[in-house]
Amino acid sequence: MINKEMHIEDLLTDRNFIRWVKHPDEQLELYWKHWMMAHPERKPELLLAKEIVLRSDFYQVNPPDKAFDEVLQRLVRTKKSDGQRNEIQRQTALFNWHPLRMTAVLICIAVFTGILIMSQKKPSEEVQNLGIEEWIVKQNPRGQKTQIRLPDGTKVWLNSESKLDYPTHFSSLSREVNLTGEAFFEVVKDENRPFTVHSGRFSTTALGTSFNVSAYPEEETTAISLVSGKVVVYERDDGSGKQMILNPGEQALHTRNNLKMEKVTFNYESDISWKDGILVFNEADMYEIVAKLERWYGVDIQLIGKPDEEWRINGTFKNQSLTRVLDRLSFIEDFTYKLDNKNIVFNFRKPNSN
Repeated sequence: MINKEMHIEDLLTDRNFIRWVKHPDEQLELYWKHWMMAHPERKPELLLAKEIVLRSDFYQVNPPDKAFDEVLQRLVRTKKSDGQRNEIQRQTALFNWHPLRMTAVLICIAVFTGILIMSQKKPSEEVQNLGIEEWIVKQNPRGQKTQIRLPDGTKVWLNSESKLDYPTHFSSLSREVNLTGEAFFEVVKDENRPFTVHSGRFSTTALGTSFNVSAYPEEETTAISLVSGKVVVYERDDGSGKQMILNPGEQALHTRNNLKMEKVTFNYESDISWKDGILVFNEADMYEIVAKLERWYGVDIQLIGKPDEEWRINGTFKNQSLTRVLDRLSFIEDFTYKLDNKNIVFNFRKPNSN
């Protein structure tokens, strides 16, 4: 029976709770999921209790009934008789606690003390000593794209000059990753564990869906584009800010000079086809093209002079070589270029100019 009055010390002495943390099964997962849904105000205590059990060697994976029976018998033997005075009961109340409950409180004190001590150390030491689960970091340089499969089966296309951090194992309550740059996600559906992408000051949460997140720190815009399913975008990374619900074909767009997110429609080809090896320019000016080429092919571009008119380039290049793209651009915009390994020079000066 679900008990609303359960506090952290009760959870730490509850046999079913310990079994759920150490050796979960379908029935226990369902039980504690309903418990959290019925009592959301208790969720922080439950998560802390879970962390304590995971970090402590005291709790066995599957505590035997005999051990609990012995503890209960010990509690009965130490119980004071009805004839004792109330004053004595008050003085000895501390020593009549359930032995496991006393141990649970001591573990709480030890854990909090450890956290306080570790908070004075460097971050790397804190991660190592507190036993926080290992995270994997995937980082692409310019000119490289990769496809990643996360522990839950979710597929991720990671763009050039981007980084994705994710745990070796997702928890039983949520799936969270950190993104810098751009990535496309095909999320495996799991109604019990929301999937959240933290990207700068924004977070995007979904259950089972496909969407693109573009959040390069150096760029003026951040965009979350939904292809299928449904997502919730929060203006703050901790999920406490304003939220926007997206349906397929919609995009949450934020620019640095705009304090609010906007909901707009997007063009799949120009915004997401990068994952299929298609380079798209849509009314792109020279600076956007230079930035895209540098990131896409991993090159550095130098400009000599400037074009006579502002560029507004439209073009699609599917799995094309760098020289093929440069030949096309230089023909359209009438400039010359020089390619030397990873260095490129765009020259807009005419031969007879000084």
